[in-house]
Amino acid sequence: MDELQMIATMLDEPPAPESEAAGRRALTEGIRNPRRPRRAPARLRWPVLGGLGLGAVAASVAGAVLLSSGTAPRAPGAPQAEPMSARTVLLSAAGKAESAPASGKYWHVKTVFAIPTKVGPKKNPYWMDSQRVDETWATRDGRSWTGFREVGARPHTPADASAWKRDGSPTKWNLGRADTTRGETLVLSVAPKQGGLIAAKGGDTFSVCERALTFKQVQALPAEPGALKDRLAQYLRTSPDGAPQNVSDGLGQCLVGLLADVPAPPKVRGAAYRALAALPAVKAAGRTTDDRGRKGVALVVTGTGRAPVVRLVVDPATSLVLSRSVEQTGKLAAIKQKSVKTTFLEAGWTDAGPHVPSVP
Repeated sequence: MDELQMIATMLDEPPAPESEAAGRRALTEGIRNPRRPRRAPARLRWPVLGGLGLGAVAASVAGAVLLSSGTAPRAPGAPQAEPMSARTVLLSAAGKAESAPASGKYWHVKTVFAIPTKVGPKKNPYWMDSQRVDETWATRDGRSWTGFREVGARPHTPADASAWKRDGSPTKWNLGRADTTRGETLVLSVAPKQGGLIAAKGGDTFSVCERALTFKQVQALPAEPGALKDRLAQYLRTSPDGAPQNVSDGLGQCLVGLLADVPAPPKVRGAAYRALAALPAVKAAGRTTDDRGRKGVALVVTGTGRAPVVRLVVDPATSLVLSRSVEQTGKLAAIKQKSVKTTFLEAGWTDAGPHVPSVP
């Protein structure tokens, strides 16, 4: 059985009961690198985990992980499934990425993300996810637009849902005044809100490893895995703010960012998958589904020290990243707002123009 057959067989089985929670987008620098806050430059900052974040992603992980099928043991003498490592999954996705179409008027990314917020009385606190859908469009000549819509809060976990019901299932929560110059009152609601569409001013840039690249610079990234890693490592060593960077920790996240967030050419996306497959910190964690019920393979990228753990759900048959999450470790793990998840609904080229997002 070859690799693609193994993947197809695995994905045809019933999904595991542990479905991924609601995705979220727009990872802040404090989430990706909690050691020191950063100020984003005055340009369009694309929410690229690999491009903006410098949380560690390169601790060594030994051995291949067998993807569990959840089926009964095979009878003696029956063919046995071969172990499938993260390398197998990523190399299969690389082949699909290299043959993906790259034509259209706009580079378009549509995501759903959620921010956990603690609400409720002191004796019965619980967490609600404030959900938002974001869409971005960018043209080859530097124009860009961002659409957004709040789609309503929902309980973070089943336990939070029970606590919410004990609280009478309220539909709104007053979160107090925002820590901004205007000091507006923040209200969390279970009801969707009207969305908006904003055209970016000035030239468009895409963030790759903390570097603001133009469309032409993204297209010119190396399409060979080794050369691509060298280029990204160079970006990490020369941070714009002069802060020392851990190249091995940041490389994995930079590669992940090239898989969905920026309009990298098919050959570059393929090289990013191949380079990621060579990192010892990446391991397969079995078949799963994302929050939308789409089947994929879970991959885990571990870090060192206080670095967060990055989890991906990838569809090897299409090379699409279905979801991406950052889970803080150590003391920061207790701060749920810093552990976030993004669900990618669409990522690719399209001729459909910018518009206010609908509720997914």
